[in-house]
Amino acid sequence: STPATDLPAAQMPGPDADPTPLWAHIEELLGDEAEELLAPGATQDQLNELEEELGYPLPAQLRTALTRHNGTLTDHPDLPGHQLLSTQEIAEEHATNTDAYEDTNQEILASPNPYAATNFTPNTTQPGIWNTAWIPITTDGTGNNHILDTNPGPAGHTGQILTITTNTPPTGPTYPSYAALLTTWATN
Repeated sequence: STPATDLPAAQMPGPDADPTPLWAHIEELLGDEAEELLAPGATQDQLNELEEELGYPLPAQLRTALTRHNGTLTDHPDLPGHQLLSTQEIAEEHATNTDAYEDTNQEILASPNPYAATNFTPNTTQPGIWNTAWIPITTDGTGNNHILDTNPGPAGHTGQILTITTNTPPTGPTYPSYAALLTTWATN
């Protein structure tokens, strides 16, 4: 799936890019609307609690992004996924997806071709339709998410963004990083 931006994929920020300048640009573009849309930054306690819930450390780019804005307060039509999740919402969505997909995922992983149930670019992810190493980062309010992958396949990279929808197989990588998703928002 191709990101919805005019930037060539090679110019999209990777997983090591600092999202702070992107947030500054988005804040400037939103102007007065920024205070109504962007939540204040997450506290260290909120970030640590999320890491405890997930069972592993957050990637640096996501931690930095959440420190600047702990999600969005409402949806925005130009934001891929429409709403960025807060630390609490990430933990809740992660638990929901883990519970919802557990049985189906076990069946898929036991099948002869566990990648057949997805539209992932081959070997970029671990097989299956859910992985506890995936961090939900957006929602559209109907169960569709962008997911940050912290345990990619051999041809993928940590921090790549995948897409999970309720009516089609998971796809991706959709964006090379969280910063690339923000770039898409900033350039639309």
